[in-house]
Amino acid sequence: MCHIISFIIGFTVLKQYVNIEFSFIKCIFKPTMATIMMIIVSYFAYIQINEIFSERITTIVAILIAVLIYLIAIVILKILTKEEITMLPYGQKAYKFLVKTGLY
Repeated sequence: MCHIISFIIGFTVLKQYVNIEFSFIKCIFKPTMATIMMIIVSYFAYIQINEIFSERITTIVAILIAVLIYLIAIVILKILTKEEITMLPYGQKAYKFLVKTGLY
């Protein structure tokens, strides 16, 4: 709860003193949806994989699945703009691949 309060205070102060327009959908809602999708999929993956492998291997695999799901959610929800993607390492190639496949 304290993280939410500190986020609201910090966000409010930042919005007052910095002349930047924040989009609630882009900055808060879409990343939250991507996080929720990642949590749900990785939780159920962990439960399913834990029945087969040891807990250490299950944890590593669940983390890898969580990363993959979050990246897929970022692409599906179009959280990042073209400029943000191209600033990443290998961003030009990644953006060309996303356009070629019709994801962006």
